[in-house]
Amino acid sequence: DRYHCEVITCPRQARNTLAYVLNNWRKHREDRRVVARAWRIDPFSSAACFGGWLEQADNPMLWAIPASYDRMTVSRPRSWLLRTGWQVHGLISIREVPAARSRPRTARTSPSPSPSPNRSPR
Repeated sequence: DRYHCEVITCPRQARNTLAYVLNNWRKHREDRRVVARAWRIDPFSSAACFGGWLEQADNPMLWAIPASYDRMTVSRPRSWLLRTGWQVHGLISIREVPAARSRPRTARTSPSPSPSPNRSPR
């Protein structure tokens, strides 16, 4: 099972999640395959329906969709975070490569500091 629930609570997290979902193919180097080298976005994702690409910022139209493209059903975002909130951290470039998810921090136990030689213990 590869599903896990992630509650998105802030604009930066929303932006990073969108960048990850839309550009994950670059992380896995799928964009470097011979067949995909001319593709700007992942044709097997909802990237063609996404309106927050940096490279399309001045263009009122989304990507030109080839006639052979089987368009996916995509719902409009309902929350402020996914509609516009994420944009406070910048539009997403088609060239961004998502970073590996950082490992959760674990509590480290460090040794108690030794008493200073100049202080007397209480």
